Amino acid sequence: MAETQEQTAKDWKSISLARQKEIYNAIPKSHRLSPAVIEGLENPRNLISIPETCGILSQTELEITSTPSVTKLLADIRNRVYTAVEVTMAFCKRASIAHQLTNCLTEVLYDSALAQAQDLDKHLLATGEPVGPLHGLPISVKDHIPVAGTRATSGFVSMADCISDKDAHIIEILRRAGAVFHVKTTNPLSLLATETHSNLFGRTVSPYNTDLSPGGSSGGEGALISLRGSLLGVGSDIGGSVRVPAAFSGIYSLKASVGRIPIAYMEWWFHSGMETVQGTLSPMTIGVDGLELFCEVALSKSPWLVEPGLVSKPWDKRAILNSAILKPLKIGLMLSDDVVTPHPPIQRSLKETARALEEAGHTVIPWVPVDHKGMSQLTAVSFFQDNAEPARELIKKSGEELTPLAKFAFEGLQCKPLTVTESWDLASRRNQYRLSYARLWNETQVDAILCPVAPTVSAIHDTSKYWGYTSVFNMLDCSAAAFPAGKVLGIDGEATLPEGVDLDATYPKNSMEELNQAYSKLWFDKNQNGKVLGPERYKYAPVGLQLVARRYEEEKVLGMLRAILKARRNGGLEPY
Repeated sequence: MAETQEQTAKDWKSISLARQKEIYNAIPKSHRLSPAVIEGLENPRNLISIPETCGILSQTELEITSTPSVTKLLADIRNRVYTAVEVTMAFCKRASIAHQLTNCLTEVLYDSALAQAQDLDKHLLATGEPVGPLHGLPISVKDHIPVAGTRATSGFVSMADCISDKDAHIIEILRRAGAVFHVKTTNPLSLLATETHSNLFGRTVSPYNTDLSPGGSSGGEGALISLRGSLLGVGSDIGGSVRVPAAFSGIYSLKASVGRIPIAYMEWWFHSGMETVQGTLSPMTIGVDGLELFCEVALSKSPWLVEPGLVSKPWDKRAILNSAILKPLKIGLMLSDDVVTPHPPIQRSLKETARALEEAGHTVIPWVPVDHKGMSQLTAVSFFQDNAEPARELIKKSGEELTPLAKFAFEGLQCKPLTVTESWDLASRRNQYRLSYARLWNETQVDAILCPVAPTVSAIHDTSKYWGYTSVFNMLDCSAAAFPAGKVLGIDGEATLPEGVDLDATYPKNSMEELNQAYSKLWFDKNQNGKVLGPERYKYAPVGLQLVARRYEEEKVLGMLRAILKARRNGGLEPY
């Protein structure tokens, strides 16, 4: 028996090492970084500037990959400022650089992407018209989302060679619109973590500070887009999985309500019939225009005719405009969910944004959270109604070890599979929470809630254990966007310990009180000179915030986000 276990361990480790080597070897030698590039950095933790300084990209390729918006780049391709081949090659090179810095790729698709780009150039030259609104745009895709002919693993070693035989519905739509798929990106073991770490692919790190995480579960997208190895990517979100990496990586994301964005032909390990909390496919990008364009394209051909589970609701550009300019907004400000207190940079950014909104003529009122502790716990139990038996079987099949955060999830939430009646009870409790939140919306008449995405900026590795700021809005099925709102500053070290937090107290293991204390320690621990460690531990990390609207208000939340960004700009607040 001991020999069998030893052989199993050797097998999963050798499979993982082989896959990681395969990905690296797929990067052309002309794209590879010299070790001297990093050795010469003043601070080797911060790698964000390397694509501009490493010498691999030509001046034209730097201009292409630094284009300020997705819509501007698409216009340049249509107007033949750049060819689709030039654009694709530029992003292939930059994605190669990003992977070497952060370990963010799972599939390198450069040959097929360049062939597709060449066909698009021929079409534009022959007809004078683009194939569609995404003509020539390289788009990155999260590992577990099916792209025909590529692997979709969800980070499991036992699924290392699972190749998708067809595109997910959303990929079909984007492909027909002219998108070019050049890479797939990392996600964590089982997807159930807000950090991106698996045995199969290794750990993905933040290019702003390699001691920190770019988030998860769409963390590969976060790292790649922050380094502009892609301007637009496709992620997924069932508990915060595009909003957390967007906030940790200084980019933008949108979690739509269930049934708004096409999701057919997905390959989840979750039971496809689980409906208490459901996942969505979601855009991650460098600006609001990319979010809008993704949704417009996704809904442009009436996908509900193919996918009956979708809401028959075309994309409405007028609703974006109306929400952005026609009336002052009324925003509910939630500084804390009263469960885990956010770190000082996040609370500072929330207060700065609130002041900028008020100076712009909008109204900001306190938002008092209703039992977010109960909602967080209910959401977590909902993920494990079958005790995650399919995932446990996949892990058992390879014999791989649990990563630290997978272990936290699987062992901390272990329970027996629920009966049908118990599952119905979860759905009933969820519905009661939705009714309670609807009453709050109606009583306060707020347009949206401005709140944290997580209790921390980019998390120290293996510490991202609280999803409550995002997962509750999955359970409530709200429309929610994440956006960049500054960075960690030295003045954040002057903040005082949150009221009611005792760093020396003993709390029940895995309790919310222990979790709150652990997060406070990460920031407020002191060095031997009595200086708070937070500003140095989280140095260079972006700050991201979340804007939450009601169910199926995707257009409205993006319109309001435009108004908030304008108020921040006018108030002298930088996105980073």
